[in-house]
Amino acid sequence: MYIRKWERYASERKVDKVSPPLTAAVNFLASLAESDLSYSAVCTARSALSSYLCTYDGVPFGKNELVKRLIKGVFETKPVFPKYNATWDVNIVLKELETWTPIEKLTLKEISMKLCMLIALLSGQRCQTLQALRTGSTCMELSDKKCTFYV
Repeated sequence: MYIRKWERYASERKVDKVSPPLTAAVNFLASLAESDLSYSAVCTARSALSSYLCTYDGVPFGKNELVKRLIKGVFETKPVFPKYNATWDVNIVLKELETWTPIEKLTLKEISMKLCMLIALLSGQRCQTLQALRTGSTCMELSDKKCTFYV
């Protein structure tokens, strides 16, 4: 996608698509950043151009100091924030589940909740995947040493 955009950009400015002046390619990245693309998208475009364009004094496009400075500037103007703004301590949950004993005295709901939390922690799956787990013969295989779910 970014290669096609670059080719269009280069064609409009009548510069060589494969061996353009460095400033033309850097200006292309700057125009992408100004067009409200994210930092990640500009980095993707830089990588695409780096594999497509010739080197400049033996240095790949993406490693050029001018390109690196532009990317740093894009990062500073469009910082990347973590996907999640809160985390939790797994040890708190594990310590709580440790108190849910003996298993014979737990209700079916408590056993189910404990099992669900342990599966979630062990598998790292999302809630929608856990919700899709079934215990039928085509969905779960149970042996002495392991239990395998097929989602």
